Amino acid sequence: MDVAIRTSVPVELVGEAPASKELGGVLVTGVTEIEVEALPSDLPDRVVVELAPLEEIDDAITVGDLFLGEGVRVLTDADENVAHVIYLAEEEEEEEEELEGIFELGAEPELVDQRGVEEEE
Repeated sequence: MDVAIRTSVPVELVGEAPASKELGGVLVTGVTEIEVEALPSDLPDRVVVELAPLEEIDDAITVGDLFLGEGVRVLTDADENVAHVIYLAEEEEEEEEELEGIFELGAEPELVDQRGVEEEE
């Protein structure tokens, strides 16, 4: 058959990211399927992505980093993340700082019942 087919191919993540194991990073997965166009004989049944290159925090594998074979045209945006390692504690600290700006930490809330008692006295 000489007609190209457009279809989605599942992404299979293999192995463990060294940045997760050794540096305490958190693996965040991105796209689970990649849209491709190819002749039926060239279509892969899945895309196997090895996580070993993710050695540092903030390392990422994007669709553009993948090679799917001769005759396979990738239609998914090349900038889409397939896998990305982040350091979660940084995000938690940023959220705490944002909350500190909104709420005064350590301040006790005013209780409705106490206010009512004060007004009566």
